[in-house]
Amino acid sequence: MRSFKNLLSSIGVSTTGYRPQNIATDLPLGFINGLDTILWCFTASSLIFTGILSGYLPLAITLSLISTAILATVIATTSNYPVNIANVAEQGVVILATISLLLNNQVGAFANNDAAAATMFVIMSLSTLLFGICLNLTARFDLGLLLQLIPFPVVCGFLAGTGWLFFSAGINMMTDLEVDFHNFREIFSTAHLIHWIPAFACGLATTIAMRLKDHYLTLPICLVACVVGFYTFAFWQNISLDMLRDTGWVYKLDNAGGEKSFSNLDFLHVNFNFIASVLPEIASIILICMLSTSFAFSALELGSGKSLSIGRELKSNSVANITNILTMSPPGMTDAAFSMMFIKMGASSRLTALVSSGLCLFAACLGGGFVEYVPKLLVGTLVFMIAVELIYEWLIESSHQMNLSDTLIVWIIFVVIVGFDLIPGILLGVLLTSLMFIVRYSKIEIVGSNFSLKQLTSSVDRSVREINFLKDFSVKVEIFNLRGFLFFGSANIFFERMKEICSKEENKYSHLVFDFRRVLGIDSTATQVFIKLINLLESNQITPIFCGMNHAVEEVFKVANVFDKRSSYVFKNLDLALIWVEESLLANRAIDSRPPDINSILTDILGESEKANQISKFMIRKELKKDEYLFRQGDIGSSFYVIESGKIEICLENPSGLLTRLREFRGGTVVGEMAAYSINKSRSASALAIENSIVYEWAPENIKALGKDYLEYEVIVHEFIARLLSTRLLFMNNRSQADL
Repeated sequence: MRSFKNLLSSIGVSTTGYRPQNIATDLPLGFINGLDTILWCFTASSLIFTGILSGYLPLAITLSLISTAILATVIATTSNYPVNIANVAEQGVVILATISLLLNNQVGAFANNDAAAATMFVIMSLSTLLFGICLNLTARFDLGLLLQLIPFPVVCGFLAGTGWLFFSAGINMMTDLEVDFHNFREIFSTAHLIHWIPAFACGLATTIAMRLKDHYLTLPICLVACVVGFYTFAFWQNISLDMLRDTGWVYKLDNAGGEKSFSNLDFLHVNFNFIASVLPEIASIILICMLSTSFAFSALELGSGKSLSIGRELKSNSVANITNILTMSPPGMTDAAFSMMFIKMGASSRLTALVSSGLCLFAACLGGGFVEYVPKLLVGTLVFMIAVELIYEWLIESSHQMNLSDTLIVWIIFVVIVGFDLIPGILLGVLLTSLMFIVRYSKIEIVGSNFSLKQLTSSVDRSVREINFLKDFSVKVEIFNLRGFLFFGSANIFFERMKEICSKEENKYSHLVFDFRRVLGIDSTATQVFIKLINLLESNQITPIFCGMNHAVEEVFKVANVFDKRSSYVFKNLDLALIWVEESLLANRAIDSRPPDINSILTDILGESEKANQISKFMIRKELKKDEYLFRQGDIGSSFYVIESGKIEICLENPSGLLTRLREFRGGTVVGEMAAYSINKSRSASALAIENSIVYEWAPENIKALGKDYLEYEVIVHEFIARLLSTRLLFMNNRSQADL
């Protein structure tokens, strides 16, 4: 038994979820769903097999029932969710109905009616096969989330337009008239109104009843009432069944040469030119079915509160459709509406779907001969019900979830589908939402934040003289943190902002830094804007600096030759860019650039030359070679050091010995003060000379050698260290703010 379960699991069949919590609930719900599915198979086939194809309607119904049984069984047994009801896709059926209408309008293109029917069956098989393959590829390459990237207004407009197609298909089925402007008057003539208005009224009443009473028996009761009412009225008016067939109220197969079987199909004369001409319609079937599948999974997740394995569900639906190509029926998928309805009513196992499948197979065994006893009013009621529901839900109700511009797009798509066709409506919708996206996205500010050099400095710790100089000239430097994806619209708005900045007299910038660290990507058109930006800054004697680009952004700039022959600079990160800017400013300083000695450094720090001279006497001079450590991470010590010349780098060491650079200290700065104020006197990082350096060690115990005045100097030192720590804390705060 265990090996059998392992075998089932290996081929993707679930081995759990078959035992219902209450069989008295799952069995009736399965029976109700089976009856509904049988009726829908009949309706779907009736929409497609009209005109010269009507002789094959019984065969189409039988094949559709077998197909739906297979579809429901495969999905029910392979889904990771126990209550997963499947059915033939409504949207696919209505598009196939439009193809059938095209086929009936091109009768002369087919060798005979049997070849036309064979062509229609091939089209349905092709649609189902391609849909199954697309589902499989989507699962294999983990592209499920991409299905949800179609703009919501396009989806709403498309589904509302599908409702119109159902509406026009219902009129065509009831009157044999194609719905277009040429037939407008004839459709509303009394002779044809009496055929389709009753079905529309019944469909509208059924929709209202289902909204007022959300119960699984509401639809069957309404449909039974339609049939009973129809035959009661016919009996009251003494209208025989033959008269009903002759006048088009009940299906009649004699007009198409009687009921036909599979052996009558002429596959040798399938019209492949016609199939090629309707490839756009087939592509539409696949697209809308893919979207509907994605929505169904989302609805199941939201309604059940449980996470679904999207990949597994896609594969489950894929296998079901590919298996069904031999039945030559339309594509099918998970029916989220019925699944959620049955879950709310207490369904708890796969038994519900399996019972429904068994009932469909039983109906298929009986054959489709009952067609000649089914009133068209019943099918018309279902078709118009679906039409009203789709139009109301996606054209009216969806408007409450969108702003005015999106609502207009939905209505425009709907009007185009009504006036022209499905595909122009979709293409126009995609175009309009794309333009709307560009307009909206271009309004997003791509500058996340901006700072002056006074607010945000580099990680190099400099002497008091250099710091004071940079403070005076820091207003000449501005740093812009860019973000998001840069395209022509947003980049052009940014360029206009830069033009405005450069035009103001008070803005006398020498350098502008653009940090691309948070830029995800850039299109090639936007790079041309940055060429204009560089030219603008050059004309205003401003040096542009770019930094923090990821590889993808860097490649786009490289291909566009943005930095070739232009006075701009590119750095790996913001810190390197800021170091370069500071060095550039310091190189042109109008102050004494001679190397300071320890006395002048201490004078700058303490503010008094006399105290500086006294303290320097008790400091120990040390010379460090390049790559020599001043101290190591974890060392114990309370001394701190004043750098007279050279460069000391503070870095962290991980267990493998890899160094992470934190800050760089130049002549005139202090390092190592943290250990003197820590509890365990332990060095938190290493200090490494990155060039030959001279430092002066200041040990706290040496201050006592100053005699009775040591307390005064100790206070001065503590004050200095407090000021130093405050400055470094401010640096870290500014850095953190820049990173937000």
